Amino acid sequence: MAGCIINAMKSWLMVPVKDVRRTTGSPSRIWVDAVAIFLIQRNCHALIGRAIDDHDMERVLLFLKNDPVVDSVYDCKSEVIGPGFFRFKAEIDFNGVVLVQNYLKRTGREEWARQFREAVNGKDDTALFEVMSFYGEEVVTDLGSEVDRLEKEIQEIVPGIRHVDIKAHNPIVPSP
Repeated sequence: MAGCIINAMKSWLMVPVKDVRRTTGSPSRIWVDAVAIFLIQRNCHALIGRAIDDHDMERVLLFLKNDPVVDSVYDCKSEVIGPGFFRFKAEIDFNGVVLVQNYLKRTGREEWARQFREAVNGKDDTALFEVMSFYGEEVVTDLGSEVDRLEKEIQEIVPGIRHVDIKAHNPIVPSP
């Protein structure tokens, strides 16, 4: 009985060893391995993800750095999302002074000044807080419009960029 068990264990343990010896040494397996290595090396960019070429990236960065609303640009990245199509991502430190000046030119500086004067002359701070809140909301909405404008112009500079992700950079990290 013990002999039968030992023979069964020997044959069970030796099968994988024979299979490994058969597959690693066969010429057809060498060709399969060579083709696999060739395909991995050839398509490595598709596995890792490539970026747009340096010339196009420089054009986009030059545009962003020369825009008056942009103070500085951080963490720029691009990635291939398809044949000839790219995703572009950047964090931007916006120039708040220029942003507000542009907003006041479009909406009327005098009207905002009048609203603030009336609110300051009120009996309590309620009217002032309401005007400040409405003004803040409008400026944030205008920042969104500036981001949309930048994204559209980036896509015009490099038509292959299909998705643009611009985020506002916060140089001051709030304390916990």
